[in-house]
Amino acid sequence: MPLAIKGWASGSLMQVSVFKSILQGKTMDLFYIENFHPENTVISLSSEELHHISKVLRKNAGSPISLTDGNGYLISGEIADIRKQQLTVTVKKIQKFDFPVQNQLTLGVAVIRPNRMDWIVEKATELGLKTIVPLICKNNSYKNIKTMHLRKITISAMKQSQQMYLPEIKAPMPLEYWLEENPDSFKSSYVADPDGNFGPPGDSISPVLLPCRVVIGPEGGFTDQELQLAGKLGFSRLRLGNTILRTETAAVAAIAILKSAAAL
Repeated sequence: MPLAIKGWASGSLMQVSVFKSILQGKTMDLFYIENFHPENTVISLSSEELHHISKVLRKNAGSPISLTDGNGYLISGEIADIRKQQLTVTVKKIQKFDFPVQNQLTLGVAVIRPNRMDWIVEKATELGLKTIVPLICKNNSYKNIKTMHLRKITISAMKQSQQMYLPEIKAPMPLEYWLEENPDSFKSSYVADPDGNFGPPGDSISPVLLPCRVVIGPEGGFTDQELQLAGKLGFSRLRLGNTILRTETAAVAAIAILKSAAAL
């Protein structure tokens, strides 16, 4: 039987409503397949997914299964065989989703305590964005992260929020390098600042041009020199509310505010 392959328009209401209709009315567990090629008719899953499918969900051969590769493909299939070290799936249907326009957002965020960094990555992924860049700022208390650990968190959050695209986790870099990196790739840039003049909904707010990027500082805040450099490089100061927020709260608030004000 030939595979059914279909694509959906990027960022459209049709894409959202169609995907909801795929999920609505049924319990759907979404699994991750790395390096998927649409010409494949049989695929094998990783040991992590194998354990969850066979030991936790107790699925058997013949059970329907849905997967994504984090690059826009939604794969519907049927479990062909489950063994101790391998699970194979017969591909029945493939759908290709374009990257959502509203997710063209890059988050640059100061490295903080590992468990709080995990939380930022998880919630940012659930909200939907393109890239997360851990940054080394002057007032950082922490400088090291485990990139592969954070990638596993993005995979889990992508599946939980039932999205088709996996955010990229960049290697940590100094703040000043990132501020100066590829400025022409973004139509708008923001730096979180309690004294900023660009505020959340309810205040005076202009449409956010996409793609955009936002940078969130450490618990000690940005230094005056860092804010000045961001200003010279075209970053607008973004005020996130009337209270002082933790780094992880500020990251989530910034994503929500910018996406809600995005000019689609």
